[in-house]
Amino acid sequence: MKFITEQDVRATFIQTPFKVYQLPVDTRLTPEARQFLIDRKISITDGNDKSLPKQGVIENIQKLDLELTSSLFLLSVSLAVETDPVMAEKLSKLYQRMQEAHTLQTAQDSVEEFEDMEITMFHVLLPRGKELAVLNLLQTQLSLLLADEPNDQDSKPMYSEIRRIKQELICMMKKILGGEVS
Repeated sequence: MKFITEQDVRATFIQTPFKVYQLPVDTRLTPEARQFLIDRKISITDGNDKSLPKQGVIENIQKLDLELTSSLFLLSVSLAVETDPVMAEKLSKLYQRMQEAHTLQTAQDSVEEFEDMEITMFHVLLPRGKELAVLNLLQTQLSLLLADEPNDQDSKPMYSEIRRIKQELICMMKKILGGEVS
């Protein structure tokens, strides 16, 4: 039995990008090679054309990402409620939109991408640094969700709403820092 390494898969992918990796008979992928393919959402089929990663597994990962993001929203509301009740209310509404985003059925307008904000140690040491840190974590998590955006049309409305939510978080961060909100 032959093992195919990440370097083998990467070299093949660089030469000719593909969406499905056909695993030759009597070969196996190293864990790193499998992860390389999974990270790029490339289906793996064996010699019998059976797809190895189950769609349910990918859906479970997306569900866990959404649950983590929801938890981050709850944490940010709990931190903001004492120092800025208005922001806590806005975050609460964003949390509600996040909960409803995956059920969207109709296409919506495209959302202009905002540039991500970079929060440094300087920002965290400011009086409202904890809030900035949590909002930054939320914003980063939303970026990760958006990086995994599938190409199917059914998911477009949900990801469009996630982009809007991320944009509003960035506006909140700018407001805390006293900058202009565009």
